[in-house]
Amino acid sequence: MKKRAASACVAALGCLLSFVWWACNQAAADPADPYRLPREEMVRVQLAGRDIADPRVLAAMRKVPRHRFVPQDSLVQAYGDYPLYIGRDQTISQPYVVAFMTQALRLKGSERVLEIGTGSGYQTAVLAELCREVCSVEIIPELSERARRILTELGFANVRLKPIFYSCLIEPE
Repeated sequence: MKKRAASACVAALGCLLSFVWWACNQAAADPADPYRLPREEMVRVQLAGRDIADPRVLAAMRKVPRHRFVPQDSLVQAYGDYPLYIGRDQTISQPYVVAFMTQALRLKGSERVLEIGTGSGYQTAVLAELCREVCSVEIIPELSERARRILTELGFANVRLKPIFYSCLIEPE
């Protein structure tokens, strides 16, 4: 009987703590950006908690809304520590991979960066936060147009997207 009562107390305490955690997060949530807390958690745990130390890269990752670059049915997973399918047999890279590659570039802010493979546009946006200009090329028209729309909506004026087509990559026989 005592074990059952103790289990019930532990369960009740767990429920209470869960509710308090939820209430605190709801109070801290920004109605204008409901993904701010998951994005900050992603930066703190997945990036700064590993070996991403460049403060400019961390700030860019904190600022760029990854959820805008994933399909609607993946929104709840947008800040997870894994790549997500974006269509046409392509994925948006894991946040850590984006941060790792970006940090490796050691951008100072005056660079012009050529990105091969725009994909979702997420890496493009992170780069655009850190350099003077990004020129990005994509061979899948649907991905290129979607990335262009999102980057424009987010106000990235220092990005040039260039769709290229398979036909210009194939040598004539």
